[in-house]
Amino acid sequence: MSTNNSKRYNRNTMDEKELNRKISDASIVLDIREKDIFALLDNISKNKSIDSKLLLRKFGFPEIHFKRILEFFREILMPPTSRVELKDNENQIHQFVTESLTKIKNIDKKSIREVLENIQKIRPIPDRQYDQFTATAITTSRRASEMAKNGDLYKRSVVFLGDDDLTSIAVGITKQAKRITVFEIDTRITSLIEKISSEYNLGIEVIKRDLRSAFPKDYLSQFDSVFTDPPYTPSGISLFLNRGIELLRKRYTSRLYLCYGNSDRARERELEIQKIITDKELLIHSKYFQFNKYTGAESIGSSSSLYLLDWTPKTKLTEIYGKFYTNE
Repeated sequence: MSTNNSKRYNRNTMDEKELNRKISDASIVLDIREKDIFALLDNISKNKSIDSKLLLRKFGFPEIHFKRILEFFREILMPPTSRVELKDNENQIHQFVTESLTKIKNIDKKSIREVLENIQKIRPIPDRQYDQFTATAITTSRRASEMAKNGDLYKRSVVFLGDDDLTSIAVGITKQAKRITVFEIDTRITSLIEKISSEYNLGIEVIKRDLRSAFPKDYLSQFDSVFTDPPYTPSGISLFLNRGIELLRKRYTSRLYLCYGNSDRARERELEIQKIITDKELLIHSKYFQFNKYTGAESIGSSSSLYLLDWTPKTKLTEIYGKFYTNE
């Protein structure tokens, strides 16, 4: 191994920054989460040589797309054959991508919970006119952790449609997102988030807004990840999903996180919610049953499920009927 090659990806050099930029560029051009690119390079770099079909099956990329990814990194990869391997400096590259991947996926949930628990005493009492319940600090930190693990925070623009659970604070503490925006109707919540954001230097943009009013055009199609725990009426769910769709970039990596809960003895209600999701032609990527835990909300078992909904080329807005909040 030559001296020049040894320096090329040595830590703390400009070349490491160049590789990082290359990964960011690939994410945009190829419409892939940066986390997935780091994971792919991690698998390649920890093996001197790895079977390309095995690698393709592990990551599930279509073959044509997989070849485009490898071509994008031709500067550090050997010419394509039935196997994939780095040209040189496996150890340096592996150390860099492994450490980066670990930072992306493993956030400090303990620190997040400590911050959230410290501010419990100044959190406003849930306002039932807005269908508010209080998610536990553990739940809020788990939300941030799940988003980070899925690559939906790192260098992404994240927006919250309502945030009385302060999930934006948890996401801000991770220092992963490049932009965090909150739309919230309750001035008590907007003031609290602004106060905490300023105190911890989180840079959260907070906008007071009733989501029944249209967004300013400057915000449309500007976000990669949307998170919402909306009113659990069908029209409430539908409206918040419509707003999320309007805010999402039209990319395969765009994702909407939706919380929804109902009694296990009233499953027919969730069928209606699933139909709303399907009618908007969002793809249900995953559903985590009873992921969220609340203080109160006994009528739904003090819990709700977390849906991960992916944008598709057919995703669309639908019309909304009926009452918006439960007590209207």
